[in-house]
Formats: sequence, structure tokens, C-alpha cells
Amino acid sequence: MKKNILIILVHYMLFANSNGPNQGHANNAPNFNNCTSCHSGNVNTGDGSVAFSGLPDSYVPGETYEITVNVTGDNDRGYGFQAIAQSGETVAGVISLNPNSENAEMNGNYVQQNSPTTSGSWVFDWIAPSSDVGNVTFSVSGLATGGNSGNGGDEVYTHSFSVPAQVPLDFTGLFFSEYAEGSSNNKYLEIFNGTSETVSLDDVVILGNYNGNPWSETFTFETGASIDVGDVYVIASSQADATILALADETLAYADPWYIAAFNGDDVRALAQIDGGDTTILDMIGTLEGGDPGTGWDVAGVENGTAEHTLVRKADVTQGNEGDWISSAGTNEDDSEWHVLEQDNWEYLGSHPHEITVDGPSISIISPQDGATISSDQVSIEFSVSNFNIGSDGDNSDGHIHYVLDDNEPVMHYSIDPISLTDLDDGEHVFSIWLVDSNHDPLDPFIGDTLNFTTSHANDITAIYDIQFVSDPDTDDASPLDGEQVTIRGVVTGEFWGSNNNRNLVV
Repeated sequence: MKKNILIILVHYMLFANSNGPNQGHANNAPNFNNCTSCHSGNVNTGDGSVAFSGLPDSYVPGETYEITVNVTGDNDRGYGFQAIAQSGETVAGVISLNPNSENAEMNGNYVQQNSPTTSGSWVFDWIAPSSDVGNVTFSVSGLATGGNSGNGGDEVYTHSFSVPAQVPLDFTGLFFSEYAEGSSNNKYLEIFNGTSETVSLDDVVILGNYNGNPWSETFTFETGASIDVGDVYVIASSQADATILALADETLAYADPWYIAAFNGDDVRALAQIDGGDTTILDMIGTLEGGDPGTGWDVAGVENGTAEHTLVRKADVTQGNEGDWISSAGTNEDDSEWHVLEQDNWEYLGSHPHEITVDGPSISIISPQDGATISSDQVSIEFSVSNFNIGSDGDNSDGHIHYVLDDNEPVMHYSIDPISLTDLDDGEHVFSIWLVDSNHDPLDPFIGDTLNFTTSHANDITAIYDIQFVSDPDTDDASPLDGEQVTIRGVVTGEFWGSNNNRNLVV
């Protein structure tokens, strides 16, 4: 009976050297057992080591990584190991063998040698957890065999390495900061990096369409292109003005092979992130909804704002519209995310953001001058309006005009055509004009102008023409008003005081 027991013990000792260990000897939580449980010697006192290679700086959930364990140091009969990946005391991800795995086996959630190897190297796969589980600790215990046939003289090495989850870059701060549909080929797109990190454009594309069609183009950036924090990236037509080209990061010839910088006001451009097979819209100019808009889309109340204009994103915008162009475009200067500038205005290209001061609405009387005396019973009031669309409701207008003469009732006016006042009494008059919204309410603050003038037509003014007119100059040179008293208005340019009645004025 004793003999049988001795044979069993010897067999166990040989098994411990030749094959993989039991589970729980990878120097891992919670007990941190290692190969010294079966092998003699102190930990990490030999001339070798155990280490991982192929571990990422941070893991992407669900990603597969090929990892290698290497054991070095003096040995007599080869090397062995056991390793595991854990988050705290819980197994993290899945370890599995791959076609490159040799002399290795799985023992539950542990990977280990299935026989000693003189290379001291083993390869396996690790599939990261499907979600962020925090730091993952890779633990390993390595063995370099000693000089005898048992467990004596062996060297044991341990090592652990923690890998954090890769925090996905927040692309929401990446958006179009400027757009120009200029004359000729003066067209460009400017992209701003408002995130907290440098953004690689390897996983970013620009989608394009034409004339209301579905997406027809996916533009990819130059290899290695990136945008530093707070910087911009400009894509322009290669035939654009030299001012634009000097600030462009990438220039595109027409159809070679891209059309992305060859667009009109009714073509959509979208900035998108590509993640595997998923495409996420970050920002969009225009919309696929509703088909071809014709010339362009309205922006900030400006008709066809995407056509023959430069659009600059307001400074308080911190992310793209995620495809909601309608809200981004807005209906007026206040609720729009964009400043609408005149065509071929490139003043703000090459940087972002900008504090752009846009003049508010104004109305001013041009003619007649304030304080004028008018020798007539009628007057035409000419005026100018800025930054305010005059029209009727439904005409995409901001409102219209009210005016009043003296103490009369206000009159509505729906155009910028001159206002004609007739049948005026002689005397002083006060004319007031102001802007109102579609509800006939004055703007806040009040925007208007006032004119003071005097009319005087008690004595009718005779035109110079009527004094000089004769039906037949060859036979008659006498004025038809000869001998009559008339009132004329003009400028005296000369006078002659001769003898007798030879006196005259040149008017």
C-alpha cells in the first residue's frame, strides 16, 4: 500500500512540471497565488522575468487583441506560465486560443502552457468586454524550470499590467464653422474642432448630394489629416481665389475624383463620423427632406441664404446640428446659428470663433430734407430701409411700415416705394415713419424717423418754360405772358442794368 502511494506522488510531481497548473496560480485577485505554490524558490529573484506584449494602451469595448506572454531567464527544461484578465476580482473579457497559439491551453478563464516550451513565448487572443468595465488587470505567473527533475531549483516570476478603457472621442464639438457659395469657383467648407482633443479625420467623412438626390458622394480626408484643438480645417476648390487657397488645408480639383467642393446653394453637405458600419451625422448644411429646394435654403430669414452667400457659425454654437438643418438655419437673425454675409466675403476664413456685429434694422428719410419748404401741395417722401425685409404676411418678410402725417391716423405701407402725400394745406407739417412687425406692433427698440417740412403754394409758381414758350419762334419772339405779373422760382445767375428799360435778370 505504501508503494502505491509513493508512485502516485512521484507521478504528481512529474505532472506539475510537464503540464499546466491548476486554476488560480496567475498571481491574480483575490488570493494572488503563483507558481511557488508548487515550485520551490522565491518570487522574482532569478535572472529572468515574465511580461506581456501586445496589450493596448487602452481597450476598445468588443475589440480583439492578440497578446503574447514571454518568460525569460536561465532554465534547464523549459518554461511555463498561467495568465488571466480581471476587473477587480471578476473575469474581464474573453481569452481564447488562436491559430498562432502553440503549447498553450485554456483552463477555465485562464490561459497556460500545456507542456514546457524552450521558447518561453505563448500567443492568445483577448476579446475586450462589450462595454466599459473600468481598468482591466492582466496577471501572469511565469516559471523557468530548475536543474532537477522535480520542482526544486525552479525560478518563479510574476507580473501584472492594468489597461484602462478607451474613452471614445467626443465628436460633438466637431462642426462646420464656415461655408461659402461664392462666385465662380470660390467655394469652401471650414470645419472647427471644438472638442478637448486633437481630432484625427481618419474616421470622419463629408457626405454630398446634388439637386435633391440621395447621398451620392462620401469624401475621405487625406491620410493622417487631423485638426488641433481650437483650430480649423479648410477644404476648397483648387480654382478658388488666391486668398482662399492660402488658407486651405486641402484643395480639390473638379471631379478629380471629388465634387465635394463644387456645390451650389441647393446641394447638401454633411459632416459624419464612421464607426465600423455605423455612420453618425455630426453636422449638416441643407437637408434631404423635401427634395430640391430650387436655388437654395433660407437661412436666418434670408431667402436662398445657402446660395451666393458666406455663412459663418455664431460664436456661441458649440456643436453640430446632428442633421437638424431646419433648426440650425432658423427663421431670423436671433434664432439662427448662422451669420449670413454677402457673397465673396472671406474676412473670417481660417479661424473660429468670431464675434460678428450685425447691424440691426433701420429706416431713414432721404428726401426731402428736414426743415424744407415746398412750394406745392404735394410731396414725395423717399426713404431707405436696412436689415429688415418689408412685405406682406407670407412673403418671408420681417414686417412692414407705418407712417403718419400730423395728427392723422397711421397708414400701413408694404414696400420701399416712395410715399406720395397730396392735397397738403399750406403750413408746417410733421411726417413720421417707423417699422412694425407682422402684428403691426412697433419694433422694440423703436426704429423710426421724423421729417418736419413746410408747404407754401398761395402764389402759383410759373415755370420758366411757360414764360418763354412761343408757337413759332421764327415769326414771334414775344412771351405769351408779356405784361403779366408772374412768380418764378430759380437761381439768379446774372443781371444787366442798362439805360432806359434795358434791364434784365438771368435765371
